[in-house]
Amino acid sequence: MSVDLYDADAYLSMHVEKVAWESLSDDMDRKNSLQMAENYINAAFELREDVKEKSIYLYAVCEQAIHLLVFDKERLILQREGVSSYKFEDMSFQMDISFISPIVSTFLKKHSFKKLGKII
Repeated sequence: MSVDLYDADAYLSMHVEKVAWESLSDDMDRKNSLQMAENYINAAFELREDVKEKSIYLYAVCEQAIHLLVFDKERLILQREGVSSYKFEDMSFQMDISFISPIVSTFLKKHSFKKLGKII
C-alpha cells in the first residue's frame, strides 16, 4: 500500500463524511479500507508512473475509501449482479456501472493514460 495511514487520517479528518471514516475503530480496518480503495483505482486506471508520489493520489485513494464506505450497499449488490436500471412503481432508476467515485475520476483524469480505442 502506498498511502500512509497518518496522511489519510489527516485528509479525512476534515472530510464531510469523516464520521464514516471514524466509524472504522481500529487501524487495521482503516488500512484495509485504503487498500481496497487503492485496488479499485489501480484496476480502473492506467496511471502514469509518478502519480503515486503526488498528493492527488492520496486524495483519490481517500475519496475512494469514503465512497466505498458510504455507497449504498443494496445498490452495490445490484451493480455487482449487472443491474444497470430498475423500475419501482412510478419511479425508474438508472445506475452508472462504475464503482469508482466521480471525484476520483476527476482527480485522476489528467494523470492517467488516454484510451483512444483499438488499433487495427
